[in-house]
Amino acid sequence: MVNNERGQGLISKYVWVIETIYQAGKISFEELNKKWLLDMDISRGMEIPKRTFDHWKSAIADLFGLYIENEGKGKYRYYIMNEEDISKDGLRSWLYNTLCVSNALAGTQSVKDRILLEYVPSGQKYLQSIIKAMKENRVLNITYYDYNKDEENCFDVHPYCVKLFRLRWYLVACRTYHHEQDPDIYKLDCIKDLKTKDETFVMPKNWNAKEYYNGCFGINVDQRLDIQSVKLKVSAGLANNIRDLPIHESQEEVECNEEYSIFSYYLRPGFNFQQELLWNGEDLEVLEPLWLRKEIARKIKRMLNKYINIDLAKRKRRGTPFNSVNRKVISAGLKDFAAIDFETANYERSSICSVGVVIVRNDEIVDSFYSLIRPEPNYYNNICSNLHGLCQQDTDKAPAFPKVWAQIEPLIEGLPLVAHNKVFEEGCLKAVFRAYQMEYPNYEFYDTLIASKQKFPDLPYHQLYTVAAACGYQSENYQNALSYAEACAWIARKIFE
Repeated sequence: MVNNERGQGLISKYVWVIETIYQAGKISFEELNKKWLLDMDISRGMEIPKRTFDHWKSAIADLFGLYIENEGKGKYRYYIMNEEDISKDGLRSWLYNTLCVSNALAGTQSVKDRILLEYVPSGQKYLQSIIKAMKENRVLNITYYDYNKDEENCFDVHPYCVKLFRLRWYLVACRTYHHEQDPDIYKLDCIKDLKTKDETFVMPKNWNAKEYYNGCFGINVDQRLDIQSVKLKVSAGLANNIRDLPIHESQEEVECNEEYSIFSYYLRPGFNFQQELLWNGEDLEVLEPLWLRKEIARKIKRMLNKYINIDLAKRKRRGTPFNSVNRKVISAGLKDFAAIDFETANYERSSICSVGVVIVRNDEIVDSFYSLIRPEPNYYNNICSNLHGLCQQDTDKAPAFPKVWAQIEPLIEGLPLVAHNKVFEEGCLKAVFRAYQMEYPNYEFYDTLIASKQKFPDLPYHQLYTVAAACGYQSENYQNALSYAEACAWIARKIFE
């Protein structure tokens, strides 16, 4: 088995040959050599002799099970005969991301079905082009899909570095006309098209990838957080794993006994780090700093509420209040407000699949808005579908929440929001803002459900239909979120005259 420095160099050359032929589809030996000479890091300015290339073809077949053939027919172009194996077996991803263990995996074709590898799809299409552009300081033109805005945009960037985190490749780059600002982070799997331009750029002398990510965990760089001391109390069982696979390079074990260990870190405890803490579950406890301990506790509480509220969608329509509702009642004399109603695709409160909004000014309905929404996460369960009648087919081509909310924001600007059972609507709104990493504006919410119980204590039920009828609103057309929002607006106008 190859196990020396020369072997590592050969493996790198094999990988280069495979990738270059794969990208070209078919390529002559002369064209292959031209590309080889352009890559000075690997060629050192020396051509590949034909005899050497023939040896490499045999080695590639033995090591990787990929067969490079010549099509003949006067063109004498080379191609990978079984190129489908590259995508099918995840080999191409492996070539990029596990080159450091190439020697250990070399010659394993006889047991390849017993070696299971992590698959990193985002590195397949554009990683080599990006790295090549980085080496040459070339400007890239990318077409990028933005989750938050649900739209594609085309623009030029200066590629600074790439980073792999949680099976996803990221590009850290600065837009051409924003080079004086901090770089942005782009997911490679959200890049829909990429072209390398002839134009070059100058890397900032004071920018360094390691320094940029100094004290960070994951891909996000939150400069608002100082690098600070963090202490974690970890159960003895989990401590063994953390010793072998440290959470962060700054990790130090400061206390150890039979029941637990305490580890200290010096980093920016941002979003990715907090997710890592939650991933370790009940075997890990934050001791310091206090603000981080409280933040993790809040996240755990919100997670717990999802399981407690498993039938929240049913309770909403029955008018059954949740025990921990903030019983805030609309003040009398409220004349301007926006009544709002959401439908969800499943029990995840972020899974809004439709929204209805009714605008009331000076006690009169002056505007309304309704839209279907592609839910996040994008699946439906039968109970929710039976409640509102919507299914996957209805929203597959609908816009994502950020695009819809961009239309709603100007309508509700400056207005308090009103809902019938606000714990549901407010919870949905906060959850979907978190899902899309949008900054929540702390909307003021009021609840007609609680108010109706004070106004009509003798009603047998206080669901939307019953209270609306008691307020003189008669409708047999409760078909969607807009019809519920209209009924809610009517209730609010009557109860708080």
